[in-house]
Formats: sequence, structure tokens, C-alpha cells
Amino acid sequence: MTDATSTPPAPARKRPLWLIVILAFVVCLALAGGVYLALGDSAEPASESTPAPHSLTPQDTEEMAAGLAERLAKNPADPEGWDSLARTYASLGQFAEAAEAYENLERLMPEDPQVLADWADVLAMAQGRNFDGKPEALVRRALAADPDYPKALALAGNIAFARQDYAAALGHWDRMLAKLPADSSLARALAADIAEARKLATTPARN
Repeated sequence: MTDATSTPPAPARKRPLWLIVILAFVVCLALAGGVYLALGDSAEPASESTPAPHSLTPQDTEEMAAGLAERLAKNPADPEGWDSLARTYASLGQFAEAAEAYENLERLMPEDPQVLADWADVLAMAQGRNFDGKPEALVRRALAADPDYPKALALAGNIAFARQDYAAALGHWDRMLAKLPADSSLARALAADIAEARKLATTPARN
């Protein structure tokens, strides 16, 4: 019989809100890719008949992505095109395709922390939200390129948190929090995760 005075089991550790925020950030930014897709390679403004990005249906987006992919096959030295294609695939939930587009973009911009962090993000999604292996290596490369890059710090903190390395998670998140406006919603969300990590860091491990 269980002793009534025994310590109850620890609650399940939640996944940090920041992982959800960062993954959503990729999809939201992907909507901006519709502007580039609508314009294509032309410097001319979009016509009045061009649908606004927010009015695009998934079918519209898939058709434009296919058109952009075709243009990139003929002109692969187009970083803006690869970036737009990757974000558009991410908005469609086609994370493997998005990761492939970022791989092409990385060949053109190998030391860009945004490219590396975004590639890590969609590649982890393609792996079932798992950052083990290449996604984690990409996050490390992003931080090597820019130790203060916010998204790389957020992802590195999530990776550490998932491994219950709360000290490392706090190191990344505290550094990121210092870069955010104190009254922003992102700062408040991150502060909540920092508080959770600090609490867990001081909680004795239970067998």
C-alpha cells in the first residue's frame, strides 16, 4: 500500500511554449512569400488582379510554389527565391520540401544564422518535431555565426530543456530575453518558460 504521506509524483514536464511560438513563426513568415511568388522575377508591381497573400487558397499557393520551383530549376542562384519557396512550403506543412529548399539556400548563404535556424526548424518538423542530429547541428552553426541570433537561442534553449539540461536552457533563454522589448508578448512568453526552467532546475530529481 502506498504511504499516504509519500510525495506525489512530479507533474509531467510541459514542452516550452517557445517551441510552439518559433514553429508558428516560420509558418506566419511563409505567408509573406506570397508577395514574392506573385511578383516572380519581375520588378514590376503586382497588378490589381493579383490576389493578396492573405486571400490565397492552399491550391493557389501550391501552384505558385510549383511555378517558383520551376524558375529556380533554371536559375538556382536566387537566394530570395529559395527563401520564399522554403517559407511557402512550410506554410503548406510540406516540411521536407521546405528543408530541401533551405538546403539549396544554405549553399548560397552558408553562414547566415537565419537560414541555418529556419532550416533547423523545418527539418525538425519533418522529423516529427525532433531536433536530434542535423537540426541540432544547424542550430549550433547558427549560434556560431551569430551568438545573439534570437531564433537560434530559442531553439537551443528548447533542445536543452527537452534534455532536462535546465542550466543550459536558461543560459540561452536569458541571453535572448535581454534582447527583447520588456513589454512584448514574446518577452512575456519567454519569461514564463524561464520561470518554469528555474523551478525545474531547483527541484530535486525523483527516482
